[in-house]
Amino acid sequence: MREEATPAALRAVLNGDTEAFRAILHDYGPRVERLVSAHVLPHEIPEVAQETFVRAYKSLRSYDGRGSFGRWLAVIALRCCYERLRERYRPEGAFASLTAEDGEEERLTDQASWRLYEEESERRDMRERLEAALGRLEPRDRMVLTLTFLEGRSVAETAQLMDMSEINVRVRVHRSKARLRAILERLDAE
Repeated sequence: MREEATPAALRAVLNGDTEAFRAILHDYGPRVERLVSAHVLPHEIPEVAQETFVRAYKSLRSYDGRGSFGRWLAVIALRCCYERLRERYRPEGAFASLTAEDGEEERLTDQASWRLYEEESERRDMRERLEAALGRLEPRDRMVLTLTFLEGRSVAETAQLMDMSEINVRVRVHRSKARLRAILERLDAE
């Protein structure tokens, strides 16, 4: 959906046109799922995305049209993710596991394949360490790091999405990085 077409669709939804909301779901669904997928487990993506659209529908009258509808929807999606993380404070989880199947090592006989396997194994180990460390952070700290470093969002965009000041985001990023570093050091010592 083109951003300029959204106001007309939103007015139609507010007037009871369910097809207009279906069009919004169709056009914004992939964006919401992509955003949500960075913060929750893969099997939770559809549920959190659906919750995002349910909340958006219920609070549609509060959207004033001054900012981008996509950004307004992203804020709702991030709040749904944050609540999910808060409900389930877990040390393991959100990143895809890169494990070798049984017997795979025996099939990797030539030097180049073995080197690739070792590199992949090393990346998997680093990913698992990062996953474990991020899982030990408070959900809000984890989200601010994920948005700024893993998704590459600017401080201003992160501040707007998380409803925080830019200074607060910078401070939280700095402190969260220090906490993450300390957690990684403890994990290495174990």
